Amino acid sequence: YTNHLSRYTNHIKPYLGDKSIFDISLDDILQIQKDKLKKLAPKTVNHIIQLINTIYNYNIKNKYIKAENPVSNIKKLQANNERLRYLDKEEIERLIETIKSDEQLLLFVKLALQTGGRANTIVNIQKKDIDLTNKIISLQDYKNNSFYRGFFGDDVFELLKNRVDKLKSNDYVLLYHTAESNIQTYITKKLQPILNVLFNTDLDIKDRQNRVVIHSLRHTFASHLAINGTPIFTIQKLMNHKDITMTMRYAKLAPDSGKESVQN
Repeated sequence: YTNHLSRYTNHIKPYLGDKSIFDISLDDILQIQKDKLKKLAPKTVNHIIQLINTIYNYNIKNKYIKAENPVSNIKKLQANNERLRYLDKEEIERLIETIKSDEQLLLFVKLALQTGGRANTIVNIQKKDIDLTNKIISLQDYKNNSFYRGFFGDDVFELLKNRVDKLKSNDYVLLYHTAESNIQTYITKKLQPILNVLFNTDLDIKDRQNRVVIHSLRHTFASHLAINGTPIFTIQKLMNHKDITMTMRYAKLAPDSGKESVQN
């Protein structure tokens, strides 16, 4: 809901907010699409147009309005959604060094790097999800609506031990100085500018393949597993991918991916 509201307020309302719904034309929608493509990725622009489409369809279906949907004949923009940029060891060290004084960011980044969880998975970890004895975390995958297990090393153990001692069972581990509903937003606003300064200085904002974003931490987790020779089915399990084809894109990083044969 928050994403939809933000998308409407920032990208749709300035164009259509003062117009009668009966006066909105195909050209109006195409103009939004054209303008937004100047600064946003095709996938994001598709989300904006799809929200307009959803608003129309909902109201037409429920007979709140009798109108033609101007979005119905607009084709989705082609988008390359594959984002495989990951951090190498030196880059990870630079990031950790930069954020080491911020306990909340440090714990978030290390949990993301050692479990591969998506941001919304990481921020929703509660004390009761953590098994310090066996160094296991129960993770909720909101995309696939399932639970799976993650693991962590000694450095995260020390961070978690100091943190969970102060918490009750249902407390969120990453809840420091913000409301429960805003943990992810708060962390994003702090972390993304740091990633931009460290890794994105010379890159176009629409360069999805090479820009480092928070989701790149998940790709870093999987990429280093592959580089270290982890079987592809184990990576699939650790990433909680439902479809092995999602995991296969990391196979090219494996030590047995053919590099030695080519060199020979």
